[in-house]
This record gives sequence, C-alpha cells and structure tokens, in this order.
Amino acid sequence: MESNLPEVLNAARSLTRAERAAVAQELISELTNHEYEDLRSADLRAVLEQGLTKLESGQGIQAAVDHVDDHLNQAGRSAAESASE
Repeated sequence: MESNLPEVLNAARSLTRAERAAVAQELISELTNHEYEDLRSADLRAVLEQGLTKLESGQGIQAAVDHVDDHLNQAGRSAAESASE
C-alpha cells in the first residue's frame, strides 16, 4: 500500500490550529494507552541506545542548552516515524 502521509499532512496544515488539535487528539485517542506507551518506550529506548553508541565511540552532537528540548523532540519524532514504517 502506497503511503499518502504527505498528502494528509499537507491537508492538515491548511486546518486551523484548533482543528489540527482536534485531529491530533482524535488520532491519539485511537491508540490505547498501552499501545502508545509501548511504542513510545521502544522509540525512546532506540534513540537513547543510538545516542549512547555515538557517545561511546567518541561521537556527539553540539546543541545549545536552549535547543536540547527541540533536539530530543525531533529525535523522538524521527524514531516514531521509523517505527511506523
């Protein structure tokens, strides 16, 4: 099945902020807490393991303290996208 995620996201961007929030809430509510927590835990573990592997090999990233939350959120989104493919 071909993914139409780009089209769905593009259409969602044309919604108002309140409409986007309602759509997001509805989609999240369709996941049971157990399924969501399992997915989130697995994603976070994967991101942490990847980061630890990089640190152990002497690699790292530079991130200003003010941008750490942004970096972690992006890493989490990337992990979630990888897990859903």
